[in-house]
Amino acid sequence: MEDEPGVVPYSQRPEWNDVTPAEAAPGDPGSVVAVQYSEHDRELLGYFNACAAKGEKSERVLQLTADVIAANQAHYSAWQYRWEVLQELATDLTAEYQFTGRIAADSAKNYQLWNHQRKLSKALGPLVTQRELDFCASALDADAKNYHAWAHRQVVVAAGSAWQQELRYVARLLAEDVRNNSAWNQRFFVLQVGRPCSAHVGPVQQLGSRARVGAELPGRADCACTRQRVSLELPVGPVHSARLRAG
Repeated sequence: MEDEPGVVPYSQRPEWNDVTPAEAAPGDPGSVVAVQYSEHDRELLGYFNACAAKGEKSERVLQLTADVIAANQAHYSAWQYRWEVLQELATDLTAEYQFTGRIAADSAKNYQLWNHQRKLSKALGPLVTQRELDFCASALDADAKNYHAWAHRQVVVAAGSAWQQELRYVARLLAEDVRNNSAWNQRFFVLQVGRPCSAHVGPVQQLGSRARVGAELPGRADCACTRQRVSLELPVGPVHSARLRAG
């Protein structure tokens, strides 16, 4: 394929000889705003649509979905079908982190990526809590305001009961940038959702050139009896000096 040098076309791969490509976009030719597919993309979609139409879920189709997504990372049908193939193959889902990691490194605000990651984390459960938190942290290191990463992180924190760990993470971010509104929002989430016994943040008080951020978090078993204080001193300017203390 001329626009993908070095890539062997699917039509020239012996393992795909039994598949007749379908239309890349049925009904599209002749339309006023028909999509101008490259030769490479047209072939990928032809093979993908053919496999999806007959319901094939195999290792080769799993690789095909990876190629389709690499060509168009927002192709929601390819993402959905990839998840169905993974379930059908009953493969080791932890290996999927390599795939989503590559996509996130290139397009960390991809809606389809985070939807796929949500399914992945839900299927694997609390055992991958730390791995999921690290995945989110990598995205947030690149962009501290990545809404998708924060939203996913909230789900992971709640599912894994990682409230205390999350408060420490947020405190570190605020130590680096006290004006990080996303981190403050996450702190609010932890205190409100992670404390069913209703947390109370005390009044703002002047402390000169520093501010203390502290909170009592419930233990995993009994929020009324098991609490731990987590605090951090943050350097701030004189105008923003304040003390936020848990009651």
